[in-house]
Amino acid sequence: MARGIRLNWAASRYVFGKHDGIRLRITASDACEMANEVFAYRMRPINPETGEQAGFFSHICSPVDLEEYPAAEPVSGQRPEWFRLPYVDLLIRSVSEVEELIEAVVDDVRRLKRTLDVMDTVIPSGQEDIGDICPPASSVSSTSSAPSESSAPSEPEGPVQTITASGTNEQSVAGVGSPWLQHGTGAGSPLSDGNYSFNTLYPAFSSQLLVIKGFDFSELPDDADIVGISTRLAIRWVEQDGDLSFCPQLTFMALHHPEIGLIESEAVDDCVPGPGFTSVDAGGADDLWDETWSPALLKQGDFGLAVIVHLPIEASTEIDLATIQVDGAEITLHYR
Repeated sequence: MARGIRLNWAASRYVFGKHDGIRLRITASDACEMANEVFAYRMRPINPETGEQAGFFSHICSPVDLEEYPAAEPVSGQRPEWFRLPYVDLLIRSVSEVEELIEAVVDDVRRLKRTLDVMDTVIPSGQEDIGDICPPASSVSSTSSAPSESSAPSEPEGPVQTITASGTNEQSVAGVGSPWLQHGTGAGSPLSDGNYSFNTLYPAFSSQLLVIKGFDFSELPDDADIVGISTRLAIRWVEQDGDLSFCPQLTFMALHHPEIGLIESEAVDDCVPGPGFTSVDAGGADDLWDETWSPALLKQGDFGLAVIVHLPIEASTEIDLATIQVDGAEITLHYR
């Protein structure tokens, strides 16, 4: 389910020359995947005359505020005493100030939601090796001597054969990111049938996971030895025009299986091509995507290909939004 929140506002009546102010109340409700308490308050010092203490509205929370400030009331003994509420109730001097405040609050809450969406997806951006780096346990070589020539495995017998299938349906997996929408039945599968899945991304946004599945490998022999899997994704960036410094990127492309889950991505943050549909290939005749495959696994209908597209925030200097279309995918099995 996508993240969202509802803002309602109400104001007292105001007649020019008759009333001296307006009361404005803005309430946040029905939040999905975020908190209703997005208004940051700070507790005032205790009034020495009355002994009372009250909070005052300060600003719309940032993601850090949502984590650090408690809801309803401040933590006892904490200084300064910040907390969050799902509403703000203010006295304003004029109608124009009311309109300006409502616009500012809506913009700030929209920015909060957009920032939370962006923070859901972490893009690898750096690495530093400090000292000696040990190889993964699975890749540590044995201390035993090399196998003798007589014990070396024999070469597989028979030529490599292939079987290719197109996906029959596409699905945007609910969760973080901008959802994929469909144009036509089954979206972009099979290829070149006039149907496609599409996503409109703003800078700093990523798409939801698009899973293309329904590949029919029923004719694959039950005793086949799978030696490689290659994929072909038909995708385009509709507005691509000229040599730009930034572009939407294919940040994730991996095989998906209902039992195994998502296999390691083979995407390399390449720019999405355009404006025409172009094939983006991955895998190969000897690439098993770091997994062991059996014909039984590959014959399951939910086996397929999953992709995510991201538009870097730096693209905002050149791109207002980017529309990405996926026309479908083919998967080729290489086997003996």
